[in-house]
Amino acid sequence: MLLHGACAAAGLAALLLALAVWRVSQGPVSLAFLVPYIEAAAAAEAPGARLSLAAPVLAWDRAGRSIGVRASDIHIRLPGGAAARVPEAIATLSLPALARGVVMPRRIALRAPAIRIPAPPDAAATAGADPPAAANGAPWGEAQALLRGYGARRHLRTVSASDATVVLDTPRGRRVLSFSRLTLDRD
Repeated sequence: MLLHGACAAAGLAALLLALAVWRVSQGPVSLAFLVPYIEAAAAAEAPGARLSLAAPVLAWDRAGRSIGVRASDIHIRLPGGAAARVPEAIATLSLPALARGVVMPRRIALRAPAIRIPAPPDAAATAGADPPAAANGAPWGEAQALLRGYGARRHLRTVSASDATVVLDTPRGRRVLSFSRLTLDRD
């Protein structure tokens, strides 16, 4: 009797999963109701940070054969003054994590991000140093902490950006870096 119940539960779970995959493969599913929760989760992950975005959608990535979340009009501001504007981002989700009920990105692709990184408060003391060497001040330390947090989860493998602009405010002036394609790979 117990075996029949377990088989029935497994069959029902498989049916619901197949139904969900079929629905997502038919077209994007609005996740607008999740925006306040996504913004609150970002604030909890990085206290003092602010995130805003337009209505995200859940979509099937036919090329990668996985489920992803697409969001547009993303604005991020960190307490140290670093900021980013991303017209569109696509996060492909980790299916092993989803199977355990955890939503974690496997790959993140950013389209035309504009990132501004101000000089750390102690910039005069580190004027000749590369930005990572000045990690004691915001926003470098905050950005490193966020990356370490995702790295510890071992799901996020790739972050890529196309047509990216990074503005670095340094003690020597403003530097603008442009990248047609930028990929950060964990492997």
